Amino acid sequence: TRMRGRLIEVMTANGISPDVQVEILRILSTVREFMFPSSHAHSFASIAYSSAYTKFHYLAAYTGALLNNQPMGFYSPSTIVNDAKRHGLKVLPIDVQHSEWNCTLETLSQVESRKYTDPFALRIGLRYVKGLRQETGNAIVEARLSDGRFASEYDLKRRVPAIRKAELALLAKAGAFNWTGKKHDRRTALWRAERAGQSAGPLFENIPDEYEISASSPLLSMTIDERLIADFFITGFTIGPHPMAYHRTEMNESGVLSAADLKAIPDGTFVRVAGAVIARQRPGTASGFIFVSNEDETGISNAIIHPKLYEQNRVAVTRGKFLVVEGVLQNQDGVISVKASAVRVLQLSEVDVRSHDFH
Repeated sequence: TRMRGRLIEVMTANGISPDVQVEILRILSTVREFMFPSSHAHSFASIAYSSAYTKFHYLAAYTGALLNNQPMGFYSPSTIVNDAKRHGLKVLPIDVQHSEWNCTLETLSQVESRKYTDPFALRIGLRYVKGLRQETGNAIVEARLSDGRFASEYDLKRRVPAIRKAELALLAKAGAFNWTGKKHDRRTALWRAERAGQSAGPLFENIPDEYEISASSPLLSMTIDERLIADFFITGFTIGPHPMAYHRTEMNESGVLSAADLKAIPDGTFVRVAGAVIARQRPGTASGFIFVSNEDETGISNAIIHPKLYEQNRVAVTRGKFLVVEGVLQNQDGVISVKASAVRVLQLSEVDVRSHDFH
């Protein structure tokens, strides 16, 4: 009570309204049984406050810093990017015309900035092209800065001679050559990257790039699912819609709620949720219970899986990329989870979603 009185006194002195004070005290009361010792609590509180402040006021810089220091922490780059987009950040794709090795910030126009919560957009860096050497990425940036934009894949190969054929293909699959818009899709870029990576020989080395560029590709454009698969395979995430977003109509027809829907559902209601698995936990102190976090385009839903249910569905729980979970909703004091009574794999896509498992 003495600490409660002191906390209220300080919050009042700092201009925090009574309603917000009540909410802060309520949140603190829900975790008081799990508090760290004071020495840990102070440092943790300081880190949590600094992180929350930076994320709220400087979302682009905060997200870029997290992505540039991977691997770290609990959440994957995919989860970090999706969370940032849900909070109003504009995320720009990997592009050999703009990307540096690290993720960087780009100033939005006045018109665009009104659509987002941050005046800066986050440009994904070349570091997220899995298999691209840093020395190659740096050479691409240096060539662009010294001699201007690249005219084509052939131009890039000429100005960055150390780039390997496989690296050209990786950039094409990642969409890094898509600067000319719809007519220059990833399959077209793959076709040109394959040709640019080959030695022309003395007979054809003086043929102008315009001839190659004007030649049509025989390859069909990637489907939405093929682009998603390429995104996750090459970079580990997509800056486009979440995979679940493409199937929301189907989910609605099946009675599957979104993560955001759960906030308005009363405690004790039977629900069905689905999403990409981003984390699986089995704490040693949890008596064998499994905690699974599923992500959709609206947020994250958490499921509690009883040891017996886990044994009956071990493969689905441990290996499923996308899961459907059915059970009773626990919605108490703003803490939301589903006490699972059934769990199954959702055959949604071949997208290789990566999860943080049992760490």
